[in-house]
Amino acid sequence: MLENAKTWCNSWTAHDLDAVMKHYAENVQFSSPMVPRMLGIESEFINGKEKLREYFEICIKKYHDLRLDFVDVLVGVNGVVVLYYRETGALASDISEMDNHNKIVSSQVYYNIGKILG
Repeated sequence: MLENAKTWCNSWTAHDLDAVMKHYAENVQFSSPMVPRMLGIESEFINGKEKLREYFEICIKKYHDLRLDFVDVLVGVNGVVVLYYRETGALASDISEMDNHNKIVSSQVYYNIGKILG
């Protein structure tokens, strides 16, 4: 789990969308307080890998200096919490539930929103 978390952060920092998406299941459910801002919608939720890829692509294009600096990973029975710093200095976490193939089926993102939007 530790290496998967580090690889995930490094893939984001490299802006390698294909490598990022390898971590997600087809039926992934995703939520982030940034979804409405980035997609111009009211909901914070995205369903499905294809829609999630579209969202991530927008994020990478908008934030040219996007970087995830790995801090730690907390491991549970069926999931992980990845702690990292964004390029803004904001502490963030992704709380992810995994399937039997170690693919993310549910992901909730938490930010220090003031530093993200700052």
